[in-house]
Amino acid sequence: MKKKIIFIICLFFFANFTFAEKLQSYFNIRTFKTLESPYLESYLSVIGNSAVFVKKENGKYQAVLEVTIIFKENGIIKNFKKYQLTSPEIKNKNSYKPNFIDVQRFVLENGIYNYELKIIDVNAEKSEINYKNILNLDYRSNLVQFSDIQLIESFSKTKKENVLSKNSYDLIPYISDFYPENINKLIFYAEIYNTDKYLAKEENFLIRYFIERSDKEIILNKYVSFFKRKSASIIPVFAEFNIENLPSGNYNLVIEARNRKNELLKSKKFIFQRSNIKKDNLIFEASKENLNSSFVTQINDAEILKENIKCLYPISSEIEKNYANNIIKLNDIEKMQNYFYVFWYKRDEKNYEKLWNNYKKRVDFVNNSYSTQVKKGYYTDRGRIYLQYGSPNSVIESKHEPSSYPYEIWHYYRLEDQTNKRFVFYNQFIVGDEYTLIHSNAKGEFSNRNWEVILQSRNEMRTDHDRTNSLNFKT
Repeated sequence: MKKKIIFIICLFFFANFTFAEKLQSYFNIRTFKTLESPYLESYLSVIGNSAVFVKKENGKYQAVLEVTIIFKENGIIKNFKKYQLTSPEIKNKNSYKPNFIDVQRFVLENGIYNYELKIIDVNAEKSEINYKNILNLDYRSNLVQFSDIQLIESFSKTKKENVLSKNSYDLIPYISDFYPENINKLIFYAEIYNTDKYLAKEENFLIRYFIERSDKEIILNKYVSFFKRKSASIIPVFAEFNIENLPSGNYNLVIEARNRKNELLKSKKFIFQRSNIKKDNLIFEASKENLNSSFVTQINDAEILKENIKCLYPISSEIEKNYANNIIKLNDIEKMQNYFYVFWYKRDEKNYEKLWNNYKKRVDFVNNSYSTQVKKGYYTDRGRIYLQYGSPNSVIESKHEPSSYPYEIWHYYRLEDQTNKRFVFYNQFIVGDEYTLIHSNAKGEFSNRNWEVILQSRNEMRTDHDRTNSLNFKT
């Protein structure tokens, strides 16, 4: 839904999203518990210049939103709030419009809830936005557990107890999982529950927290810290990291509770993204000695280097893609050689040349098999899937069904930790050899439950949302 709602998910268990065109806002939920019951906090951040400010009787301007949040269990409303959220006042219409934040708390019992969020800009026409999701609350009284991890923008000592207060501090939430270059601190808050039920009374245990790369779960030694606590029913974890020198990438913030034998009691993980262009060069720097002794220096034609780098896109991270695009524009042979070398060296320090040669054979195959008049094979959907996941175990191919577009269904018995995964491609133009991925049941891939309806709509336009998939493809 790119026109009205852009979902910022990267990998996340909580709802983070921003609304485009008119109202722009971020929303997420974090869960905690008291001694008596679980509760959750909702965080709503509104981009000031996306709201409509109108003149008040006092001559100043202000935006007004109507917010409704409802939690249902089995169709029955268990808790809700409907309220008006007002922005800070500004002197005139052309003044800077500050962002504004809202925090609400809801007490709920353990259970699975459907929740709904509705936001209306009172001063704008047709501005209603609706969002729905599912929340699972499962806090036990006899298990060591963590709360969710709450990211913090800033904090101060509590002078008077309020909705922002936790353990004598007022915590202003950071309502995103993205840290741009201008933010150099990662501050977080969480709670550990029931260590007194598992450990001896006031027994010491260790709380360790660190940052690791999310792709290979490699702990970054510069970002590791710990402290000791005595067992108790609720223990806060309030800490921060200086991330000024943390390069761009996807990372996990991890908190662990370990006993005196260093045995893991429980852990909690939160995925975040960092953008830090100034430090990104560090990722792709290789010593001249290592580079000169590698096979890469034999590739000294700029166009061949560009092509070799471009064909890596299907197996590259977003950071690698962005960096590769920049060095291709620079047209600097040495920088391209450096990047190409580091790309493969990071994946296998001893056999990086063999790794590239094997990959190049697959690239040659997809270029021969899936290239079109305007695209190399590795730029096509089938080429990307083949390079990313390997050869499918079986392929169903159909090109001549009278009511269907030409299509292929690739079946993989196993994809890393997944089993029985399929990819559906179709040729919507019928002529040529351009097949687009229309649906997959693999994690992180595009999913469309009406894929079969689209395939079989070659001669008629129809949208049967209740139709089942006769090809026995579990979605």
